[in-house]
Amino acid sequence: MTSSKLNPGRAMVLAIILLLALPILTGCTKTLHQTDFFRPQKRAIIPDVIERRNVEILASDSTRLRGWLLTPKTPKGSLIYFYGNTETVRDFEYRLFWLADRFNLIVLAVDYRGYGFSDGSPSAEKLMQDATVIYDSLQQYLRTEMKPVLVYGRSLGSFVVVDLASKRPIDGMILEGTVTSLSDALPSFKRLAPWYVRWLIRLRLGDDLLRLQRPVDQIQQLSIPVLVIQGEKDELFSVAFAKKVYETSPAKVKRWCPVPGANHNSLSIYDQPALGCLEEFISIFQTEKK
Repeated sequence: MTSSKLNPGRAMVLAIILLLALPILTGCTKTLHQTDFFRPQKRAIIPDVIERRNVEILASDSTRLRGWLLTPKTPKGSLIYFYGNTETVRDFEYRLFWLADRFNLIVLAVDYRGYGFSDGSPSAEKLMQDATVIYDSLQQYLRTEMKPVLVYGRSLGSFVVVDLASKRPIDGMILEGTVTSLSDALPSFKRLAPWYVRWLIRLRLGDDLLRLQRPVDQIQQLSIPVLVIQGEKDELFSVAFAKKVYETSPAKVKRWCPVPGANHNSLSIYDQPALGCLEEFISIFQTEKK
């Protein structure tokens, strides 16, 4: 699960208001320049060597789930990507293309029901059910069996990945920004509220969320290789919880990859050390394939 993002337009207005308030607060004058107003949002260039195909998958109740299938020229495996809460496939356009291009992987990313391109309304139970349908549909889009099959789960997606790995054959899983359980994360959710109202807030999980399996419990039964990437400054899911998920895994092949200075939403997989961790982990499967 990811914290809500501040709209760039609102961020600019807030910054300007704060700047205008400085003379009142400090008794001095602040001259505004172009750099105070412009807040550019850059977009990365998408590799043109990757073929993108729109996909539509029917869930068990006939809800239409939609997303992208990305195919490099010389694929050496496949990867299903599950993102975090408040996010969509489109939000991770560059990341998905980059994963396909950098590691020569066929990448399937489908929006959760109620998110992005997909129909329906989200629920914890349906989220897990839909993941198995997405997995089963992957082979329909592939002309031949494409091994290895890796799954990548970020934040909320890490819950989906661990649950899916307990139901379907997976060669390896990558968990980014994970946590032991939603219950353990509740204090962090409270800290996201303004400090002056935190003391008024009491959080508890409803029965619908309590039915979600705890990743730290499920992973105990999984011996498949796992890579856990976690920002050391993660304000939503503590690095200690992610480390416990890693330590609980009985896998013979597992990697722990803490990222100094990174929080829940600023972690970059394009830079070290996360980049090196991904290269080392994925190469294990592609080397065996040769």
